[in-house]
Amino acid sequence: MPNDLSARLNEIITQTVAAVEEAVRATVEEDVVRLIRGGSTGAKVAAAPGRAATKRGTRTRGVSEAHLEQVLQAVRDSPGVRAEGVAPLAGLDRELVKKALAKLRASGAVRTAGEKRATTYRVAGRKGAPVPAAPKGRKAAKAGRPAAKAKAKGRSRKGPRPATKPRRISDAELKVVLDVLAKKPGLTSVQIQKEAGIDAKEAGRVLLKLRKTKQVTWKGERAAATYAVV
Repeated sequence: MPNDLSARLNEIITQTVAAVEEAVRATVEEDVVRLIRGGSTGAKVAAAPGRAATKRGTRTRGVSEAHLEQVLQAVRDSPGVRAEGVAPLAGLDRELVKKALAKLRASGAVRTAGEKRATTYRVAGRKGAPVPAAPKGRKAAKAGRPAAKAKAKGRSRKGPRPATKPRRISDAELKVVLDVLAKKPGLTSVQIQKEAGIDAKEAGRVLLKLRKTKQVTWKGERAAATYAVV
């Protein structure tokens, strides 16, 4: 009886070892075949440097006065808009809009409400940023009132100027661009500037107005966007 039990155990152990060896051999063979044929593991390893290089090589353009004006006009036309909603209205990429909004917020031209992704933007009032609250406590409040008033008064003189209302776009300016696009649809903003004889700032404001009033359609993004009359 003990000999039969020992023989049975040896048989089970031998079968188990053979099954494990077969499973390991099959897994190794599959991995080798996948690597030779350019499987998913190899593709990910090869793609990683490319993505990293693309990320390192990407550079965002600086924010110009024209960009600030476009973003400010978009916020003025759509009060309470979020950052991702400003990009299509201004015809600019998100990174550029993010930088422009940060500058406008720092200068007091726009004010915000909410936090993080729920932050909304509005054009600030003519009086600029509000005066900070007085210190807590009766003594601190009493002693700090003259200083707070002097500080607020000095800030109104030396602080950032409130945003000036841009010149209203005339119907003649809109007609010039519409006539150019009617003759030559599919032009970019730069091409429209040359054909209409206007600068980048005026072209940006006119195209933004035409897009808001749905008088033109556009394809593409950034400087590569092309326009046509509806």
